Amino acid sequence: MTGLLLILPGFLLIAALIAYPFAMSIFLSMTNAEISTLLTPQFVGLDNFIRLLGDSLFRQAVINSFVFTLIAVVFKIGLGLLMALALYDNFAGRRTITALLLFSWVAPIALSLLTWLWLLDSLYSPFNWVLRATGIMDFGLSWLGEPVLAMISIAIVNVWRGFPFFGLMLLAGLISVPRSLYEAANLDGASGWQKFRLITLPMLRVTLAVLVLYATIFTFNEFAVVQILTRGGPENSTQVFATLAFQRGILSGNLGEASAITLYFLPVFAVLSLLMLKLSWKEREL
Repeated sequence: MTGLLLILPGFLLIAALIAYPFAMSIFLSMTNAEISTLLTPQFVGLDNFIRLLGDSLFRQAVINSFVFTLIAVVFKIGLGLLMALALYDNFAGRRTITALLLFSWVAPIALSLLTWLWLLDSLYSPFNWVLRATGIMDFGLSWLGEPVLAMISIAIVNVWRGFPFFGLMLLAGLISVPRSLYEAANLDGASGWQKFRLITLPMLRVTLAVLVLYATIFTFNEFAVVQILTRGGPENSTQVFATLAFQRGILSGNLGEASAITLYFLPVFAVLSLLMLKLSWKEREL
């Protein structure tokens, strides 16, 4: 009984902040609810989901979301792994470097994104000044004004904010690998690449699987970076699920369609989560 009482506050908090909004999203996605008719919505079944299939902007958001997620996840995991490998051995200044790398992750998102707005400004960007000063280019780039550059820019900012967290998690997993395995490999004359391929990667497989899942889900639902930097532009080239749902639901007042947008790929992520969890438990049993 005591155990149940102890977990009750956490359960109520989860129910209030996650379960209730999730249930409301499912309900609203099957209605024609708008802000003006929120109290008297009519049930429309799967009409919102079907109508979205013929929406060219929604299809563009699907493509953008997958492209953005693929780029960001690959670089976040890749740079995180490089960070973990670089910080694995003790050396002078290790803690200072770790703290500096983690700054981008712990810094207030509003402050960091305002800084990036200045860094990527077409007129005042320091990047453009460097390009012109070094003679690489005679003109500055419109980082947030060109479709391809805008996608690259939001991906860079997302990776910058996220990779230190993944590096820290991978470093924790790397520290748990017995050093005796590396010592034995050294005695056998294994190269650095062989030790990485035959020891490090297999031992980090579970950690990598969980982090890839985590990165995919949270990157796919990224809102702040895209909304503050580009608002889905230019020409909807960076429009993703979260920003499209915000525009349809909050700015246009179509809560039913916005809820359908947020839930469209829920089955895909549910299956992906189950597969990743199954892989994790299987690896733990080995």
